[in-house]
Amino acid sequence: PVPWTESVRRTLPSWVILAIIAPGVLYLARRFPVERGRLIPALPVHLAGATAFAIAHLGGTALYYAVLDGSYERLPLVMTKYMTAYFILDVLTYCGIVGATQAVRYYREARAREVAAARLQESLTEARLATLRGQLNPHFLFNTLNAITTMALKREHENVVVTLGYLSELLRVSLDDRLPQEVALADELDLLERYLEIQ
Repeated sequence: PVPWTESVRRTLPSWVILAIIAPGVLYLARRFPVERGRLIPALPVHLAGATAFAIAHLGGTALYYAVLDGSYERLPLVMTKYMTAYFILDVLTYCGIVGATQAVRYYREARAREVAAARLQESLTEARLATLRGQLNPHFLFNTLNAITTMALKREHENVVVTLGYLSELLRVSLDDRLPQEVALADELDLLERYLEIQ
């Protein structure tokens, strides 16, 4: 059995070396993102980066063990042993760091797009409300309601029904938040005709 202190003493330096060289990997991942349109220039950089990452990690770990054991003459042998056994694992570790960085970047971009879309929707809603206030200002609305009241007092029931129908049509269209940004000219003219009929 190996004491846990010995296990930590033997494995911790490998993790420390990884932590030291990981910022370089993060820099390459941000500087050369693996995405459509930028794939060809990024691949050689990441291939060289993965190779350098593996050599730095394995070489640093082997040097540490050589210093720890006081066996500098065995350093080439230790390097060869580690290179053959763990090189692919370090390349995969590099790919994992780059992949995680890309995933975080895509997530942040998606969140930024969602926030921008929400702000745009909010702006559209405010613009629609401003348009509504412009189209149905209190002066027009109060005049229409007063006219309807007057017609009702004069018992002009047909005119009351027709005017209320036009007013409800104007309100329905103006307050509909499902309307697209662009509407057909015929619909605009129809709405304008209702407005003129009320006037």
